[in-house]
Amino acid sequence: MTEINGWLNIYKPYGYGSTRTVAIVKRMLKPIGAKKVGHGGTLDPLAMGILPICINKATKTVVHTVAYKKVYNFQVTFGEERATDDAEGEIINQSDKIPTLAEIESILPKFTGKIQQTPPNYSAIRVKGNRAYDLARSGKEFKLEPREVEVVWLKCNGFVRDKPNTIEFEVKCGKGFYIRSLGKDIARAVGAFGYITRLERTEVGIFTKEKSVSLEDLETAMKNREVEKLIVPIEEILKSSKQV
Repeated sequence: MTEINGWLNIYKPYGYGSTRTVAIVKRMLKPIGAKKVGHGGTLDPLAMGILPICINKATKTVVHTVAYKKVYNFQVTFGEERATDDAEGEIINQSDKIPTLAEIESILPKFTGKIQQTPPNYSAIRVKGNRAYDLARSGKEFKLEPREVEVVWLKCNGFVRDKPNTIEFEVKCGKGFYIRSLGKDIARAVGAFGYITRLERTEVGIFTKEKSVSLEDLETAMKNREVEKLIVPIEEILKSSKQV
C-alpha cells in the first residue's frame, strides 16, 4: 500500500483527550505508514464529538481548517457555578434561580454575531509564558482579557427531560470560541449560575457527525483493509477552505 495521506473524520469518545485520541489513531495506522498524525481543533476530555485527524502530508493543511465554523450541542445546568465552568470543577457559587425558557430566549440575541468573550481560567491560553490552566490549578491569581469571537447562530432546545434545572442549546461559532464561557455567561445574563454538563461537537466545517467514524469503526476498517474508504482527500480540504 502506498503512503496514506488525508484526513479522518473521527468521533472522539467522552473521557478521551485529543492527544490520546491522536495517539490511538497513529498506533492503529502505523502498519500502513502513518508517520505523522495531528488534529484540527482540540476537544476537552469531557467533550465528545468531531475531531478531524490529519495524516502524513495532510498535517501541512491544518492551517486551511482554522476558519472552519463549528457546531456544538451543549447542556447548561443551573443552580451552581463551577471553577472550571464544567462538571469537573469545584462549586464556587450557588443560587436557587432556575430561568424560564422565556428568560433564556430574551437574552440569546446578546450572544449572536461578533461578541466579546472572556476565556475560562482553565484553558490553554498562555499568560506570560504559562498555560492559564496551570496557573489556575496552582491557585495563582491572574486575569484573562475578553476577545472578539463570532456566533453565527444560537438556539435553545428547551429543558432536558427528567432534569428540571438543565437546558439544552445548540450553537454555530467561529475560531477561538469557548462553550464553557458561553454557558456561564448565559446563566449570569438571566441572574443565575450555571455550568456545562454535556458538550458534543457535531460539525467542523466539512466534517459532520453523520459522516464521522468511531475508533471502533477505524479498527474494523484496518482489519478489513478498507481504511482508504474512510480517508477525506487533501484536495477536499483545500477546496472547502476557499469557500469559507
